Amino acid sequence: MKKKPLTDDQYIKNPNVCPSCHGHDVTGGQIKIDVQTTQEVTCDTCGATWIDVYQLKGYMELKEKEFTENDWRTEVYNGDTRLGYDEWVEHKKEMHNDMIQNAQKEHRGLRE
Repeated sequence: MKKKPLTDDQYIKNPNVCPSCHGHDVTGGQIKIDVQTTQEVTCDTCGATWIDVYQLKGYMELKEKEFTENDWRTEVYNGDTRLGYDEWVEHKKEMHNDMIQNAQKEHRGLRE
């Protein structure tokens, strides 16, 4: 007896199953990213084929640059630096670290 195909909701909850025969022996092809992200999938049990459609849900683990190229360009434009971007970033990091160390020293001095 042929099984009833999975609904979209059922498939989304268990995407490693063939929506036709409910078999677990499925192979995904290359993922294509365009306006819409898709992947051709084949069931190695029954031979059914289908296309998975992926939807952007958001993003995670955002890491922003502490010293941006726009900040550097502004300093160059204002004549505040003549360093290249990479050297400017290193200089900014050193200044930031020095400032933190000085603040920690002052804090320790206040506690003693």
